[in-house]
Parts: sequence; C-alpha cells; structure tokens
Amino acid sequence: MNCKPGDLAVIVRSGAQNAGKLVEIARPATQAERKIFDHRREGFHWWVCSIGTPIVDSWGDARMETALPDAWLRPIRDPGDDATDEMVQLLGKPQEVTA
Repeated sequence: MNCKPGDLAVIVRSGAQNAGKLVEIARPATQAERKIFDHRREGFHWWVCSIGTPIVDSWGDARMETALPDAWLRPIRDPGDDATDEMVQLLGKPQEVTA
C-alpha cells in the first residue's frame, strides 16, 4: 500500500483530469463508497478529502470527498532526519573545495 490514514497525497492517475490534485487520506473506503467512481477492480481504496479544488468523477460531478484507489495515490511525507537526498545517492556527497 502507498498511503496510510492522515497522509497528504497527490493523485498520480485519473481518468477525469484529477492528476496533480492534493488530498488527505481519511480512512479505508467502504464497498458502497468505492462504487462512486466504479473502480471495483482497482484494489484497495481510501476515502479521501480534497485539499483545494474538487475531485471530478467520470460523469463530471465534482465533490470534495470521495473514494480513490491506493494505486492512484502517492503520499507526500517528511522522510525523517536519517533520509538521504536522491541526488546525494546518485552523485555522492559534495566534496569541500579549498582555495
């Protein structure tokens, strides 16, 4: 699973131009809530709350809360104090330059 309750996440996949919108993960979605977008074959779903603009469903209806598949979401988290920057992993630590 990508997300957990309380996470902020970005929608990375959508059939209705929702990609890039920010949401807060509230809780696991119920079976009834999953039918809002009719994504029964998309695996685990979260009930999410939009941060900013509404999420548009396949029929053009806009809503501030809805169910979305976990696979469509990427969490935005503080990696913690022991995290290593991606560029440092790729290029190594910078060297001090002495004049």
